Amino acid sequence: MDDGPEQTLAASFEIDLLVIATTIHGGRSQTPSGDFTSITKYPMNRRKFIKQLGLGLGGLGFWSSFLPHHLAAKLPKNIKIIDLKAWAVGIEANQVFVKIYTNEGVTGLGEASVHRKTGTTLAACLELKDVLMGHDPTRIEFLWQGMFRWPRWRGGPVLNTAISAVEIALWDILGKLLDVPIYNLLGGAARDKIRLYIHGHTREDVQFAK
Repeated sequence: MDDGPEQTLAASFEIDLLVIATTIHGGRSQTPSGDFTSITKYPMNRRKFIKQLGLGLGGLGFWSSFLPHHLAAKLPKNIKIIDLKAWAVGIEANQVFVKIYTNEGVTGLGEASVHRKTGTTLAACLELKDVLMGHDPTRIEFLWQGMFRWPRWRGGPVLNTAISAVEIALWDILGKLLDVPIYNLLGGAARDKIRLYIHGHTREDVQFAK
């Protein structure tokens, strides 16, 4: 019998680490013993390390602790995912869109696509709903790990594109909550324009696209 996402993720994080425990003091790295010259290694597993940092599974994602206070204050305290809907747009177009709904009225949109597997991709997106319901949508990494690790079978283009669609929708929600473009949350824009091409099966399709 499979465990839920919380238990599965916790188990997957049981990786022994040697953590250098230091605190910032006077602009220098100071070990707990007060010795500024020596570095003490402490055996610790990843779960304990994350818990000590206050970034455990019960809290916000790792990135959120580094948000400026004025941005972190914009995040609702009890925001939850209440629904996920998905629909296909054209069998030949191979486009599946996912929309995630929250109790705060903020929604997120994502897209999945696998050539000639539109119906299968649609079903894969809808099956992720059970993993997401009731969770905080800003815990993007936690939810991604749950979608990928909780099922018995993982990987493959269909499952991965479904997870990708949900992740895009979660970033969309976070960007709306913080009132910033998503690319600013992912390291900033890499370019100010993108070259596109037009594709169509007929001349009328191309003219319509133009």
